[in-house]
Amino acid sequence: MDEYAFKTIIDKDNNTILGAHLIGPHCEETINLFAMAIKTKMTISDLRTMIFSYPTMASDLTYML
Repeated sequence: MDEYAFKTIIDKDNNTILGAHLIGPHCEETINLFAMAIKTKMTISDLRTMIFSYPTMASDLTYML
């Protein structure tokens, strides 16, 4: 099993992501999702309702919020 580490910075006033740090294999897949969420100002609630293919690192996104 691949291991990774992450840090997500969230604006609790408006429930959006300000930034994210990811380290580990296949992080390039997930960091793009964070970039999209930041650019479009998606809320944490919006991201938690999205469905991702499994098993992928992107499917772990909801646990990173």
